[in-house]
Amino acid sequence: MQANVAVRAAAPNPVFSYSGSEAGLPRAFQQFLQQTLVQLRPAGGDIQPLWHFESRAEFIRCFARYDKVKEYVGSPLSELLVGLAIHPAVKLGWDFDWHSPVWHIEAAAAKPWTEVLPEIEAILAAPTLEESFGLSSEAASLLEWTRNLAPDKLLLGCTPVVEEAMRRHALPLGGDWPAHNLPALFEILCEEISERTPYRLKAVRWDEHGQRLTRLRLGRPATSLAHAARSVQEWLRQEGTTASPERIQESLAALKSSAFADRTPA
Repeated sequence: MQANVAVRAAAPNPVFSYSGSEAGLPRAFQQFLQQTLVQLRPAGGDIQPLWHFESRAEFIRCFARYDKVKEYVGSPLSELLVGLAIHPAVKLGWDFDWHSPVWHIEAAAAKPWTEVLPEIEAILAAPTLEESFGLSSEAASLLEWTRNLAPDKLLLGCTPVVEEAMRRHALPLGGDWPAHNLPALFEILCEEISERTPYRLKAVRWDEHGQRLTRLRLGRPATSLAHAARSVQEWLRQEGTTASPERIQESLAALKSSAFADRTPA
């Protein structure tokens, strides 16, 4: 019992207040977790407790949007957490087992928090995909989901089934599109992403248990100067810093000139 008291004391149990659409929920919760970790300032390589629940009332106090869920209230939050990526080095852990006397959510880092937190702050301060590439909100959601996938989630260079990610609310897409037209939506968004960003995506038909589903094939990025600059910008974002596309293009152009100047006659 003393261990439970210690964990409960360490867990801040922040209140997630969100009244927006279901489509915006994953991104809102992602940013909320990033901001929470920055505020908590965990140290060293410690596991950071985030929530500790011993009653449904405390759970609902922190996640009021699930108040009207009549069945197992941990299920929708578990589905949301499965597809969430807040930083490449941060892994979320949770226990919402029906028989567990205590529910909890925690975060662990694969490297010191002193390195991770500045990178999370840079992610929060960086322009959105919509701002960086001029993407629609749907295309930005699709690209963000794709680039946050761990390598072991890819099958022959393809993402997991897109419709399944939507069902689990890991990918907020669809809106008013009828289910039989979702493949067309995926093709339209992949075309938008491929035209405006360094990423190359292609919708691939995937038949599973008699259902026509979709995976996304990840191709090689384009190699123009503008696309190379965007690739560098994305790499800088992952490293926890930023630079404008114009500044990156100037640096790349200077590097190209220097490379040509360093050439010696054959």
